Amino acid sequence: MSSEKDKTSKKNTPDNTKNVNNQLINYMAGELLAKSRRELKISLSDIAKELNLDEIRVTALERNDFRSLGAPVFAKGHLRKYAKIVNVDEVKVVADYCELTEENEVPPLVISKREIYKNISLKPLYLGLIIVSVIVALYFFLTNQDIDSKQSSIESVKPFSGLEELNMESSPNIMPSNNENEIIESNQDIFSLNDQLAEEKSNEEESLEDQFPEIESPQEPYVEQKDITVMTETQINIIYSGDCWTEILDANGNRLFFDLARAESIVELSGIAPFDILFGDVASVSLLIDGEPFNIAESDRRSNNTARVTVSGL
Repeated sequence: MSSEKDKTSKKNTPDNTKNVNNQLINYMAGELLAKSRRELKISLSDIAKELNLDEIRVTALERNDFRSLGAPVFAKGHLRKYAKIVNVDEVKVVADYCELTEENEVPPLVISKREIYKNISLKPLYLGLIIVSVIVALYFFLTNQDIDSKQSSIESVKPFSGLEELNMESSPNIMPSNNENEIIESNQDIFSLNDQLAEEKSNEEESLEDQFPEIESPQEPYVEQKDITVMTETQINIIYSGDCWTEILDANGNRLFFDLARAESIVELSGIAPFDILFGDVASVSLLIDGEPFNIAESDRRSNNTARVTVSGL
């Protein structure tokens, strides 16, 4: 009995408890994720489906063998997604990965917004306004000269004033009385001629005003400033485990990629979302959007192992 008690006491000693805790603490990156997966009773195949990887690569990830996952950005993306599934701190897992691979954490790429300004030259407009102003000024100058010449010809004819009539009556050479009616009639004719000339002058001025109305100087055109929509680019990374024909179109219909991607190759590109992507062999493809794994839905997959995916960005 005493020997059994000694064994029990040895198992429960503080040194043994400390060793167990150290073993738990020493789990790092993939090992920690594997332990949490087994505790949650999640199968390896379920994790492989969620990560879009085969079970061999998931097993290598759990052993902290990241060589089969490609570039560090893909490995980190798979680790983050795995950590979310098994409720493990993503920051700790990525820190463990950097410690194991001796890699410094690279800050995320920030794409600055591009501004587009539309410059409009007003020099041709100003030149046209100057030419029009010169033509209008020359026209008014010539028109005013014609009006002044007509006015001078009208003012040259003057009627007899009342004073001249009194002088004629008081002069010693008084005409015979039988000619007074003729003088009065001649004065009346002169007055009527002056009235007629004055009326013609006013009519000519009115006709000139009707023919040449006042010309308003043209105003500068209003240029409406249009709103500028600033678009940011989305990063796409594709890992190929087998040969796969791939076509990628961006939101503007530009073809970013159209070729047969070989096994173990990686395609990295960026563009404006949403993207229209066609895979010839979707089973051999792992897709990351802005560093995050992208799960291809079953509805996008076809019976002949092809898939057409629309990616809107994260």
